[in-house]
Amino acid sequence: GEARWVIGWAMVGRAEFAYFIAIMAKSLKMIPDKLFAILIWSLIYATIFAPLIFRIVLNRYARKAREREALENQAQETQDGVTSKGSNGLGRQTSQGSRSSGLGDARPPRLSAAMTMSIPDVWADQEQRRQELEQQELGKKLERLEQCELELQQANEDIAQLRLQVAQLQADVQAV
Repeated sequence: GEARWVIGWAMVGRAEFAYFIAIMAKSLKMIPDKLFAILIWSLIYATIFAPLIFRIVLNRYARKAREREALENQAQETQDGVTSKGSNGLGRQTSQGSRSSGLGDARPPRLSAAMTMSIPDVWADQEQRRQELEQQELGKKLERLEQCELELQQANEDIAQLRLQVAQLQADVQAV
């Protein structure tokens, strides 16, 4: 995922166990002295540079998370402005068409990844995608409903015209 560099660089600096393995391998004569020296120097470099690089990668990740969250908040505010106009206070409508009060499906609030500096919440991301799909579905249904209302209005107008014509024909028949 997006946090792969953060996780990877966080793990690079953890060389304590690698030092232990290198010392054990040298003491058992499994590796020559030259390779041992190379391993120790590479572990020292990793121990020194990993925190510095980790800070850069983590700051970049946190900045992107804040930007992404700001965009999501802006999009949510835009959606809230549109959906609040059509709200009737009866709860939200699920994708199956049944209404729920929202009490049974309450989840703890999602903390910003930028604030917690933790791995992204996969469940929350999936839930957000599901909600976005529901919103798109509801938007399509709303467009279809508006189209049906227009068709119904046109059909009612046609019926009214036909009734007038029938009334005129009946008047003509009675006159004859």
